[in-house]
Parts: sequence; C-alpha cells; structure tokens
Amino acid sequence: MALVAAAVAGYWQDVERAVRRGADVDALNADGHTALVEATRLDNLRIVKLLLQHGADIAIRSSDGCTAMHFAAYNNCVRVARLLLKRGADRECHGHVEFMKFVLAETSDTVHAVTTENTATLWIAAERGILEAAGILIKHGAILDHELAKDRPPLMEATAKGHLEVMEVFIDAGAKANLATEEGGTALGIAAAKEKQQAVGLLIKANADVDFPDRESETPLMHVTANDHVDSASSLLLPGAKVDLMADDGSTALTLAVEHGHVSGYEVNSGEIHEC
Repeated sequence: MALVAAAVAGYWQDVERAVRRGADVDALNADGHTALVEATRLDNLRIVKLLLQHGADIAIRSSDGCTAMHFAAYNNCVRVARLLLKRGADRECHGHVEFMKFVLAETSDTVHAVTTENTATLWIAAERGILEAAGILIKHGAILDHELAKDRPPLMEATAKGHLEVMEVFIDAGAKANLATEEGGTALGIAAAKEKQQAVGLLIKANADVDFPDRESETPLMHVTANDHVDSASSLLLPGAKVDLMADDGSTALTLAVEHGHVSGYEVNSGEIHEC
C-alpha cells in the first residue's frame, strides 16, 4: 500500500526505496489500482519507467477491468502509452484524438479494439461526441455498425446523445440507419422518443424506416403519441408514418394517443392523426 501511495503522491524516491526493499510492485490499493496504474493515470513517466524496470505487470487489470494502457488512453498520456506499447501492452484506447493518432501510427489493432466492458473504440467516440476521433477511426476502417456496448451501434449512440455532427459523419460513411437492437429499437425511434428533431430529420434523409417496429410491433409513432411528443409525431407523419399499423396488443398510434389522454395536440379525422 505504501508503494501505491508513493506513486499517487509522485514521490519517486519513496517508490524507489519501497521496491528496493522488496515491496510487492503489483500490490493493489483500496481502489483496486496498482502503483503502475496510478503512475500512468497521473502521467508520471519517470515512476512508470521505474516500476517497469522492477517488473511491474502491465497486464494487471484494476477492479473496474482496466489496464494501465486504458488509463493512458483516458488521460491522453502519449509518452507513457508509447513506453507501455514497447513493453507489449494491449493496444486498446478510448477515442482521445492525439493518443489515437499516435497508436494508429503504431498498430491497426486499435481500430477494432474492445475493452473489458465490451465496448468498441468507435462507440466511445460516438458516445462522447468526439468528431475528429470518429473521422480518424472510420478512415482507418473501423466497423460502423459494431453492435456491442448496451447493444447499440455507434450511430444509435450518437443519436441518443444528440451528437449531430458525429451522426452526419457516420451516415456519410455508410452507417445503416435501420439497424435495430435485439429489442427492435432504432436510431430513429430513439431520436423521436427524445424529441431530437434535427436528428430525426438526418435519419429520415438517410432513408430510415419511419414505421420500423420494435419486438412488440410498436412503431416510433406509437411511442411518441403515447407520450404526447407532438413535434416528434409531426416529424414522423410528414414523411408518411402510418397511423393504422397495429402492435401485438392491438393498439395503434391513434388508440394510444386517446388512451393516454394526449389528443389536444392532434386533429383526428377519419382515423388519421394530424398535428394542430
């Protein structure tokens, strides 16, 4: 523990003294981190070198499943990352641009890298809205429709977070607008449910199916009318969303709107819904 504490404090002499006296170089602190992980996280290259010289294991994972290399990626510690790579560290990273440019110059493995949380690198760029990182990864052949984290491909995650520019990059690169999760959720369904009108527009231009059903056969229009999302309903109705499609339980967009008392924002004529 004293060794890890010294690494956290950045006290090189204390770290050197501890390892010279036989301290376990791979001991974990209360956070489940080794001295190497802490020194890496703090970008302390000198202590990292010292620990590696004394046999620190670069493959040990912290309690959250991350290696020193993960922390180098998260904190954009390029010099430390270079050293870890030379020592054979895994080549996983999480989307930081400068770091990624460096690692991509070293190896192509990073493009499709997956962390212990089953998360693709491109998904991280989508979730965080890191535009340049998304572009770099796509340029190097990243899989656009990687279905990993949370069972949502990158386009769907960028949609959920409202990162319009990243969405555009994915769409322009050929991401499938109608790719669905196991539950039948789509990027368009997420955009409509979250009332992200610009995202809805982007996806419709990308030929997203406005009537794509989930596994209960409920369409995006059914979800938004049930929740009184009038603007989203309008965005779906304009390109021709069907109001008479029926879910497994027999409900339609119209019956859901009536059932939930959300009819004030709509005009109902002959079984059709119009925004008013």
